[in-house]
Amino acid sequence: KKAFAEAASEAGARLRAQALAGNPGTGEESPAGTVEVYNTLSWPRTDLVLLPPEVSRAGDRVSEADGSVVPSQRLTTGELAFLAVDVPSRGKRAYLLGSGDPVSVGGSSGGFGPGERVIASSAYSVRVDPASGTIRSLLHLPSETELVADNDGGLNQYLYVPGRDPRAVVTSGAAKVLPKETGPLVWSLEIKAPAPGLREPLTSEVVLIEGLDRVDVVNTIAKEWVLDPEAVLFRFPFALVAPEVWIDAPFGAFRPEADQVPGASKNYFSVQRWVDLSGDDLGVTITTVDAPLIQLGEIRTDPIMTGWLDEAEPSSTLYSYLMNNYWETNYRAAQDDEVEFRYSLRAHGPFQEAEARRFGLEHARPLVFRVTGR
Repeated sequence: KKAFAEAASEAGARLRAQALAGNPGTGEESPAGTVEVYNTLSWPRTDLVLLPPEVSRAGDRVSEADGSVVPSQRLTTGELAFLAVDVPSRGKRAYLLGSGDPVSVGGSSGGFGPGERVIASSAYSVRVDPASGTIRSLLHLPSETELVADNDGGLNQYLYVPGRDPRAVVTSGAAKVLPKETGPLVWSLEIKAPAPGLREPLTSEVVLIEGLDRVDVVNTIAKEWVLDPEAVLFRFPFALVAPEVWIDAPFGAFRPEADQVPGASKNYFSVQRWVDLSGDDLGVTITTVDAPLIQLGEIRTDPIMTGWLDEAEPSSTLYSYLMNNYWETNYRAAQDDEVEFRYSLRAHGPFQEAEARRFGLEHARPLVFRVTGR
């Protein structure tokens, strides 16, 4: 089964390289440091582009063909980040790298005051608990709405179940929260915490990008080899009352219970790219392209312990279900290695499936670039 995924990844990388190498361009020699950004989706897009250090040595200042400068920032990783605006549908836009200071963008702010860790863009303010490392406040600034449920957990809470009984669940230990990217285009906090089931500390990064309506979360875990029963999840409790839940599936989306055939699983659900939890006037879409299983309300990974649910009830608490070794047949007895899990969150008004589908596709199919004229 692993070989199928590896072969698909290798084929995708090979085809992508062939497509970029085979693009004829305009037939004219491009200036040194030209970056062509391609949009593979069928609508114009604005998104962040990350150039590796080795292809962005020409400078930190990014401009379009007409000379207008676009927001950019050299990151702590050495990458050059810039905002590609309105890249045409199934088309490309060219940018030129050069020397000079990056252009600033308005609306961003960041703070690291006593006892708190805060980053903010013009769309969101995020506060991370300096003790637990979870997101204790996610404020949607245009509507002045708090999206995190008022409880002891917080968003993006690591959960480890030693054994099969979810009542034995434990969380990560005391966290260390530090600023990583300090704007003006990209703001981020890096969280490190010891965590059960891992051989190295859990590492999380919470990211805001000025000019984009989203919050990115990247979790990296180095799984320890464990043969005893275990399960790993991340918890996202949202401040929504009895929301309607929509789950992305191939060729459409479905609502638990309402759109399921009799006998379908309600303990956990398969996700293609996104999940949406919506009230009448407010909702949240979360993409989960690396962890395609979720649970709602409670941990019900192992039906031997919890039983099979007869009815799926609406819940504002979502569990991203990463892994377990409860399934003894035709599966590996333990899981290890370093794995990355990426999420993006976006607040919205009344639910619109087309918007959720676009958000999910944009996360799964980022802008593609190639550097020419080097």
